[in-house]
Amino acid sequence: MSLSPNLASGQAIQNEHQIPIRLREQMAIEMAATGTAPSLTTAAQMVGVAPTTVMHRLKGRKNKEEEGHGRQKLTPEEERAVVDRCYFCCRLEFPPTIWQFRQIATTVLQKRNPNEVLGKRWE
Repeated sequence: MSLSPNLASGQAIQNEHQIPIRLREQMAIEMAATGTAPSLTTAAQMVGVAPTTVMHRLKGRKNKEEEGHGRQKLTPEEERAVVDRCYFCCRLEFPPTIWQFRQIATTVLQKRNPNEVLGKRWE
C-alpha cells in the first residue's frame, strides 16, 4: 500500500470519513510496521482512529459485527431464503404473520440440521 504524501509528513488524512474504518485501522497497523509512523499510537492518530482499537485489532480482537456472525443461527444464504419466501407470500397478497415468519425460518434452518431450533429472541 502506498501512502499519500500528507501521511508521510505526519498530517492526518483530510477526508478520513470517506475511507472505511476497517481500512483505516489496517493502514495504521501497516504504517507502524513499515516505520512510516514512529509508533502505533501516532499511526492511529494520523489516520483518525482510536489507538486502543488499532492495538486490539493487531492482537486479533474482532469488531462487533464480526463477533456477531459466530452467534447467528441462520447463514446469510438461509436468511435470504427466508426473505425471498416472505416476499413471495406478499406478492400473492398473503403476507406472513409473525408466527408464519418464524415457521418459515425454522423450516429453512432445519433443512441443514433437523435438531436445530431458533433462539428465544425469535419467540
